[in-house]
Amino acid sequence: MDLGASEWNLRGVTCAQDLDCDGNGVADALDIAACDGDPGCLDCNGNGRPDRCDLIDRSGPFFPAVGYWRFEEDGTNLGFSDLQGDLQGDAGVVVDVGVDAVPGILGAVNRGSLEIGDTGFVRVRDPDQRFAMGRGSFTIEAWVRLDELGAMDNSGRRQYLVQRKPGDSGGSRMDYAFLVQGGNLPTGMDRRYGKPSGLSGREMVLQFGDGADTWCVTSYLEIESTGWHHLSAAIDARSETVRFGLDGRFETVEYEGSDVDRYAWEGNLILGAHTNSSGQFNQRLRGAIDEVRISRGVVPVDALLDVWPVGTSADCNGNGVPDDCDIRDGSLVDADGDGIPDDCVAGASCPADLDADGVVGGGDLGQLFLEWGGDGPADLDGDGVVGGGDLGLLFLGWGDCPGGCASDDCDDGDECTLEGCHPVTGACTHFRISSCVTDPCFGDPCDDGDDCTVDECDPITGGCTNLPIPDCQPDPCEGVRCDDGNPCTEDFCDPLAGDCRFEPIEGCEDAPCGDPAAGDCFEPSPAPSCDDLDCCEAVCDVDPFCCDVVWDLDCVELAENLCPGP
Repeated sequence: MDLGASEWNLRGVTCAQDLDCDGNGVADALDIAACDGDPGCLDCNGNGRPDRCDLIDRSGPFFPAVGYWRFEEDGTNLGFSDLQGDLQGDAGVVVDVGVDAVPGILGAVNRGSLEIGDTGFVRVRDPDQRFAMGRGSFTIEAWVRLDELGAMDNSGRRQYLVQRKPGDSGGSRMDYAFLVQGGNLPTGMDRRYGKPSGLSGREMVLQFGDGADTWCVTSYLEIESTGWHHLSAAIDARSETVRFGLDGRFETVEYEGSDVDRYAWEGNLILGAHTNSSGQFNQRLRGAIDEVRISRGVVPVDALLDVWPVGTSADCNGNGVPDDCDIRDGSLVDADGDGIPDDCVAGASCPADLDADGVVGGGDLGQLFLEWGGDGPADLDGDGVVGGGDLGLLFLGWGDCPGGCASDDCDDGDECTLEGCHPVTGACTHFRISSCVTDPCFGDPCDDGDDCTVDECDPITGGCTNLPIPDCQPDPCEGVRCDDGNPCTEDFCDPLAGDCRFEPIEGCEDAPCGDPAAGDCFEPSPAPSCDDLDCCEAVCDVDPFCCDVVWDLDCVELAENLCPGP
């Protein structure tokens, strides 16, 4: 503590920020040691900083995850929501992280990540199909450390973050997969959207199967340097778009929903690797993964795990104590164990905004009166009946909901900085991406379209070389289209013979309204329709999407408003 004491004695000298986080002229270590009980100078999470330096002024919005894996160094937090992952092969938790504290989620220090290794992966067994997405909207995000960049020379350069499909099936039965380095995958797809040509193999790719074909959406964003990066992919089924995110930059790519489909095949979730049609692991992420989160719906940009300044923490109840400390001592409840207080999930910051238009006003008042005497979203005080207490709470929240941030306003034009916007102050934040350098090959990946050449770009001059691959045989399925027009067969090309194969798909028909197999009307489902005939028809009269495509969160909300409660 000599350095801290020296800073204390230099009364007129400004301390370095890493020694004096709040700039009060007293080293953090002494602030904590001399704390007289003020919550602001305590260090409840043991990260060496007074709690007042960890806090932001409000918590939201948070979106509850279907699965969230933190990979902490003590072996805990390998999976929340009672869906623990099993480490396989030589995968192991290491003390190497992309962020010291997960922005906006926990004030505790981020203590570890998962090194994938040469044979490693995580298998998350999913007997209840919790991770089945089918035609629904969802978001995948993670912090990823790449030790090697992707390329187009062979399929081994593909790097998978997440895969969900039957282990011994081909890509046409892929519920979804997120590749952080797509390699040459897009060139073998039956249909592809997004970046059409000039692929480098370093683009992010979201892959799907519709039972007959395999298709993908390719990002224009590329990971151009090794090291840690924050990545995300969110598919919006209603707008038929995919939003990709890379280190604070975002883009939206359209796809044609009328030309492709998605199915929620049974299968386990695999993190960090990919299996071929024989069930063999053939491709892996080369590096480490951390803070992997999968959520239903499209998580807004300002609710991702990368946008808040490192070192901040939520303070849901405004008591000056980080929420993770409140959870640990029982002051706040975190029933699902995802590190987010249950009171801070999406909508908690503006619960009276019943129509989700960003303003508490006449529309919300009308919905409250429609639900008067019953139970529903307008039951703001949680007493089971919509009444006078809820009306009072609605008027207390009258007006605009608390605003968020628009990170695009903070763009400094530097591709090597991570821009953000603090959700409370609105101030822009700019963090330099470690090891980031301007790449002369950006936008010119030297792809000559020939599978039998190795295409490389000189990182200094930007010049291209296209070297023939000895004994290379063209893919016999290149250009072969296998489609018998039957949606109940899986159509694929035999990779050895180049012939088409058509295999029946068991249970490919969607259950109609009222069928018990259609699922609960008050729970989102990757399939359309629900098990209550009257409720299902009432909802689909308002929004046919719910019976034609998928029963998503919007359909559930309609069911809650139009149907008797479960």
